[in-house]
Parts: sequence; structure tokens; C-alpha cells
Amino acid sequence: EYLRFNGTTYSFADLYSGAAAQGDGNAPVFTSPASASVAENTSGTVYTATATDTDTPVTFALGSSKDEGLFSITSSGVLSFSSAPDFEAPADSYGVAGDNLYQVDIIATDNVGSQSTQSLDLSVTNINDNAPTITSSSNLSVQTGVTGTIYTASATDADGDTATFSLGSAKDESLFNITANGALSFINPPDYNNPTDAYGTPGDNIYQVDIIADDGNQSDTQEVS
Repeated sequence: EYLRFNGTTYSFADLYSGAAAQGDGNAPVFTSPASASVAENTSGTVYTATATDTDTPVTFALGSSKDEGLFSITSSGVLSFSSAPDFEAPADSYGVAGDNLYQVDIIATDNVGSQSTQSLDLSVTNINDNAPTITSSSNLSVQTGVTGTIYTASATDADGDTATFSLGSAKDESLFNITANGALSFINPPDYNNPTDAYGTPGDNIYQVDIIADDGNQSDTQEVS
């Protein structure tokens, strides 16, 4: 069967192939979520874009006006950071810069060129990947016979975790107590004329202890004398 139009004869096969090439005129519809979260230091896939369309296949690409320069995406929609994100050193710049909310436009294109765009908000979350750092002094002096707190340990933690303190066991620690918040004291008041220190040079009135700051995952140790 044939159809003649404006002096040209078309077969039904010609008409069908032409309709197929034009597609249904509908753009892809995203089925993947518009927001997601990922832990810092993640490498590899952080999100997978998906979309439906009768004119398959659908391919994916990134826009260029937001944080897209920090990412790569495959034609099948697999999104990854070019460099693993660091919560303590955020690189996002779109919107509120440095808020660990990365925003990208993902573009879906079907096989006849129809496109749709989805804005993705990707939040980077914090993990405990930094050890505390003891910031208090490593030496002090006290009067003979002193009682109560003689020293208070302090520490910072880039993850914002609170460190708890304890004593080591290899030096003069058995002569001391320490609280979880770092208050150090002699168990018995020291006597200058009868020193009980044993580590290093015994009896030289230099008491040496290791103080440990622990955030529940990592720790830092400082010798205090």
C-alpha cells in the first residue's frame, strides 16, 4: 500500500520509520530522588540517576552552572566525586559556599534529543576520621605537699567530638589519678624530701606520665612531666 502526497509516493514503511524517528515528543521523566547524602571520604558511586522514557535509551550528563565541576557522571547516570569530599574542608561553592551541600544539575536526554533536567542536592555528612590533639602544656611544676588538681589536660578535635582522658601505664602513672575531663592529681601529696618517682632517673622529683585523649575512635598521647 502506498500514499501519494504533494507529488511524492510514500510506502507505509516510510511513514512508520519517519514517525519512529520523531519519537513521542515527550522528555524523559526522572525517577531518582532529588536529594541524597553521602559520608565524607566516599569514593566511587555516590548517586545513580534514573529516568523513564519510551524513546530509549536515555543518557545522562551534567550541567555547568553549579557544583558540577567537582563531579563526573557516566552516560548511564552513575555520579561520583572527582576527588573524595572532606567534611572539614568542603569544596562546594554554589548557594552557601562551604556548607557541605553540593548542588548539581543532571540532564537526561532520550534518543531523539528530548531533554529534562533535575537539580540534585547532595549532602556530605561527617564521620569520625580525625584524632583529637592534646593542646595543654607538656610540663609543669608544683609545690611539695600539694593536693587536689595540679594540671588539666585539654584537647581539640576537628570532627567536633569531645575527648575523654586517661593515663598510660608505663611511667609514673600509678602515683596519679585523672578524671575523664582531664583533671590530674597526685594520689598522695608529693614530698620533695622523699620523692617516689621511678621513671627515668628515680627520685629526681620529675614525675612523668602519659596522658591519653580519646574521642571514641581515635586517640592522641602526650607525655607530661
